[in-house]
Amino acid sequence: LLMSGFLLGKTNSTPYQEKELEVKKELNTLTEQVNEQNKVETFTRFFLTNYYSGKTDAKTRQAVLKKFVKKETLSDFLSEKSRARSMFPWEVKKKDKQWTIAFIVVLINEKDEQSTKKITFTAEETKEQLVVMERPTEEDFELTN
Repeated sequence: LLMSGFLLGKTNSTPYQEKELEVKKELNTLTEQVNEQNKVETFTRFFLTNYYSGKTDAKTRQAVLKKFVKKETLSDFLSEKSRARSMFPWEVKKKDKQWTIAFIVVLINEKDEQSTKKITFTAEETKEQLVVMERPTEEDFELTN
């Protein structure tokens, strides 16, 4: 009788222990994602600052961008005359080892005119860093109420 009470008590606590383990796992996953997201945002700021540097010489541009971009697609990164003035993270999502990244970037063109664009691109995790897979897409952006 004493043994069955012990087993019953142990059985009743198992769902709580399982739930606790599940919550701990979820917390660890979220913590990891937050840390990864900070790294992705920092990488993106460096990449976009170099991408929108205003430098139009193809060799200079590609020399700078090769640190960030997949080697096979580097030639697709045409000269971009605008310069980045400021940038804000908009959306950062991860699926497997691929990130979809969207930032709002305030750009200044060669005539010193300002425009706001939503810049979206994908980056893939490699052993030590992220690599931009293709040329970013731009779309006009306006913050509405």
